[in-house]
Amino acid sequence: MKILSRLAVCAVLSLASLASLAHAQGSKTVNQQTYGSPGVGTGTHIVGEMLAKETGAQLSHVPYRGAGPALIDLVGGQIDFMFDVLIGSRGYRDEGRLRAIAAATPERTPLRPEAPTIAESGIDNVDFTIWWGISAKAGTPADVVERLQKDIVEAMSDQAVHKQFEAMGVEIETSSQEEFAALIDKDAATYGPVIKSLEIKLD
Repeated sequence: MKILSRLAVCAVLSLASLASLAHAQGSKTVNQQTYGSPGVGTGTHIVGEMLAKETGAQLSHVPYRGAGPALIDLVGGQIDFMFDVLIGSRGYRDEGRLRAIAAATPERTPLRPEAPTIAESGIDNVDFTIWWGISAKAGTPADVVERLQKDIVEAMSDQAVHKQFEAMGVEIETSSQEEFAALIDKDAATYGPVIKSLEIKLD
């Protein structure tokens, strides 16, 4: 099974301004925009590079040691924007110091329905859903895997569990073993070429 966590761009910079940067990329007067991430090779780094590639905007990646320090610099104005899971920036959003300007997922998240998707903002081919999945060691007996699958799906179907995860900004979406394997293969095919073309490596 997998658990989804919707990503959102949290910044005062709008996607419209990024699009305008793309149209003006040939101008020497264009200011380079900076975006932060928890580190080189993280999902939020990769989606930022996808955004730069798709828009042609001049984006400079600033890696941090974790999302917390990046958020502090975003609030302080040292960087222009970043991608972050909803729960990570909730405190700053509640205080009015940050705002979610777009969801980096194919559909709007019900946890922040007012935020349009990046595609709705006029930028195609930029979507990224962080997920957590549960797997077993290779060679685990099939009957044990099936029992785990059944018990986990049952637990995740409990409304009390749903509310706990929702409070953390996480959506639960259960799946079969085959569906989960297909998701892994799909993501590898989608993001693998991006990582290789940009020569992104983990710190």
